[in-house]
Amino acid sequence: MKNKLVGIIICTLLISVITPASGTIFMERNFLPTTFEGNTLYVGGYGPNNYSMIQDGIDAANAGDTVFVYDDSSPYYESIIIDKPIILKGEEKNTTIIDGNGYENTVFITDNYINISKFTIRNSNDTYRYAGIRVTHKQYGGNENTIKNNILIGNGNGIFITGHRNKVYNNVIKSNKVGGIYINSGDGNAIFGNNITDNGKNGIVFAWTSDNNITGNTIINNLNGIRIENSENTAVNLNTIIDNEFHGIDQTRSCNSTFCENYIVDNKKGYGFWLKHSCNNSIFRNYIAQTNFSKKERELLISVLICYNSHNNTISLNTVSNDYFGICIGIESYNNTCYMNNITNCINGINIWTAQMYKSTPYNYKNKKPNLIKKNNFIDNQIHGLSKYWNFSLFRNKWDGNYWGRSRILPKIIFGLKMIGNFLGIPFRFDVDWHPAKEPYDL
Repeated sequence: MKNKLVGIIICTLLISVITPASGTIFMERNFLPTTFEGNTLYVGGYGPNNYSMIQDGIDAANAGDTVFVYDDSSPYYESIIIDKPIILKGEEKNTTIIDGNGYENTVFITDNYINISKFTIRNSNDTYRYAGIRVTHKQYGGNENTIKNNILIGNGNGIFITGHRNKVYNNVIKSNKVGGIYINSGDGNAIFGNNITDNGKNGIVFAWTSDNNITGNTIINNLNGIRIENSENTAVNLNTIIDNEFHGIDQTRSCNSTFCENYIVDNKKGYGFWLKHSCNNSIFRNYIAQTNFSKKERELLISVLICYNSHNNTISLNTVSNDYFGICIGIESYNNTCYMNNITNCINGINIWTAQMYKSTPYNYKNKKPNLIKKNNFIDNQIHGLSKYWNFSLFRNKWDGNYWGRSRILPKIIFGLKMIGNFLGIPFRFDVDWHPAKEPYDL
């Protein structure tokens, strides 16, 4: 009976809910509870157990202790290493400053169950390898740490993690030379409720990871918003991704990701979503649009691009608006489904590209299932649907039950072009939607 009660308590803790000030609810999972019941040591104050340097306080602490840092002696010019499970807490995040003075990592975490909060952390080495906070495997450390309520500014990366089941939330991560948050080779990490702006490259990167969660972040004015590569089972939900220089979400060689209820607007020179060499992903209930660009400025911008041997992806229940291309699927990609999307005010609603990556090795579409475009609303687009062929493939896509901007009784013909180069096309073949909808779907 005692063992059963302990098991119930642990299960309850593992599915606890965090509610930030924004009111968005985030589910935590797979994090073991950690209880700190040690002593409190002080840095920058007066009296016993007080130290003048943060590293001295950390070195004197035992596992489970808290090191509390006053802002009276701030800024602290030091690069610190945390190699034991403690709480490191600043007095106030805007005024308690750790300045790495340009030397390697400003804060280097090498153990598990460490909690750091309420600091401004700045001025690490500004190259790719270093960060304001670096969490890494060192003798199997770097797992189940918590980084919350900090400001990370003027570093190489804001946060760089190699480890599992770490939590990063409610931080301001801005103006770092390389990027905002970089997770490399880690599983079960949760990134939520952060404000990530004005970083030199990507807002968030996940590489060689699985089972991670990116939820409720605001990602503005980076080179790219979110980049995912060589990863699986990534959940990207409820993020605001706007005004980044190139792509909102860029995923390559990754599978089983879910992208739900993200707001992706006005990313300037690229695509809202770009999935390449990626399979079995789901993109649903997102809002993807360009709102501040002229027709000329929108040329070649795409809300959703699925390409380069990507298959079994589902794009459903999204609102795609005011882009040059709404949704594009192609270049050796098959068995993708576009279902019940609102596609409005685009130059081209949905484009299907039948092309091969390498001219020297013709792609064999035989026995490949067609892409399915079903029950979408096409409204006020200049061209609702179009197929483009860069070869003479007999591969066909299936269009069924779409609403084509007005009530239709007769089948809808979707024209195809044989492309000569990238921009010149001649009529080649056509597909048919045999069951066009008479009125728009209520989505």
